Amino acid sequence: SFFYDGRCLLHCPIFHYEQRFNWRCGKCGQNCEFCEHFANCKRCQLDVPLKKFQLQDGICKGVRIHPNKVYFFAAWYLGAACAVLCATYMI
Repeated sequence: SFFYDGRCLLHCPIFHYEQRFNWRCGKCGQNCEFCEHFANCKRCQLDVPLKKFQLQDGICKGVRIHPNKVYFFAAWYLGAACAVLCATYMI
């Protein structure tokens, strides 16, 4: 078991990795959800509305998304949903 936050766990929680040399949970690098060790990320955290996370050479980099792009896609999906609903009710 691994020591984390004052207790012993069978596996380390997300955003942490198993340190087998001292049986503790170490913190992954910034924006990293699953990693082998601090500098080797396997999967980035989920994207947030204005930031997308990309894995590059074991490091997660946050890329800002322009706010207008978010609004554009929201409006596009809303328009598509309205078109489907209108087509459904007209049949």
